[in-house]
Amino acid sequence: MRTILIFTMLGLAGLGSNATASDRIFANGFEPCCTLGGEVSGLSSSGLVLHLAAGAVSENKNLAANGGQPQLYTFAKTASTGSAYTVTITTQPGGQICTLSNASGSIGSTPVDDINVTCVAGPPDLNWDDGAWDDADWQ
Repeated sequence: MRTILIFTMLGLAGLGSNATASDRIFANGFEPCCTLGGEVSGLSSSGLVLHLAAGAVSENKNLAANGGQPQLYTFAKTASTGSAYTVTITTQPGGQICTLSNASGSIGSTPVDDINVTCVAGPPDLNWDDGAWDDADWQ
């Protein structure tokens, strides 16, 4: 009797013989499902900050320079299945411009791992002379 009860409970929990590796025990939407992240390439300066907004989830992610080499990143917080998400760049790294691909969407039942960041050299910093100018300087 005890064995039948255990198998019945496992079947109800989604762990019966028809379950797959991606099946979750709780499918009621209350538990977090999935991580979000991707790959950063070309980042050679410090200061890049990404922001994740997914339902009630809000997180900033600071990414360290890696000499321009590709590196993976993942936000620490997870989001529930069905949540819409958006990732934005809140701070560009010094001397570079970064862009995002696949920055918004809806979370399915698997992790999102294709929110990619590509960084390239930005325009040079302009150093303006804020000193005193008079008519003699314009000749």
